[in-house]
Amino acid sequence: MGLRGEELAYATLDYIREHPEEWDQDYYICETSACFAGRACLLAGLSPQFRGNYHPGEKAKELLGWGYAQENAVFYCYTRNFDILELQVKKVLSGEIT
Repeated sequence: MGLRGEELAYATLDYIREHPEEWDQDYYICETSACFAGRACLLAGLSPQFRGNYHPGEKAKELLGWGYAQENAVFYCYTRNFDILELQVKKVLSGEIT
């Protein structure tokens, strides 16, 4: 397995920032790699076929080491505005959302 924790969160943000056309946070339980959770799973080293074995949110939550409130703040942040997503992730990483 590759990246984990805070390093994975920042790598996911970086990827989304560099590839906005591949990002879709409008609907989290889409079971694609287009949301933050799905992209985090791929960057952690899971194959694209991971969706058959795992729910992206549950696996990403585990890989990131996040709890329920942290997961909700980011994964259910339905937005097309990267700045809003980034703010939510940084709130989680700074401990503002625990």
